[in-house]
Amino acid sequence: MRKNIGKIDRFIRLFFALLFVVLAFFHSPYWWILAIILAITSFINFCGLYQILGISTVKKEKCEVIRSESNKVQPELEKKINNHANDEIELDNGLDEENSEDHNSEEIEI
Repeated sequence: MRKNIGKIDRFIRLFFALLFVVLAFFHSPYWWILAIILAITSFINFCGLYQILGISTVKKEKCEVIRSESNKVQPELEKKINNHANDEIELDNGLDEENSEDHNSEEIEI
């Protein structure tokens, strides 16, 4: 479940839940049903009706915006990294066997 109830919406739901509890004592006991639904949805920060309607009162945080922007940039960076890695592989394959053996022997002599 993804949160779709913001802070203000949460407090409004809690206020009405308390109001419905009072109404349940003095009037019809059916107010308990609404009070319980509003209280539960405010505590878990999720409303199924909001989910169906595509509504969210949660403010988007900066980290979510950065994450969405990084998802756009990431494929381009992966291409550059892969191209760079391929260039290095081509350079390694371009060495002569004799040069690589001499290079290894020089390392041993030192």
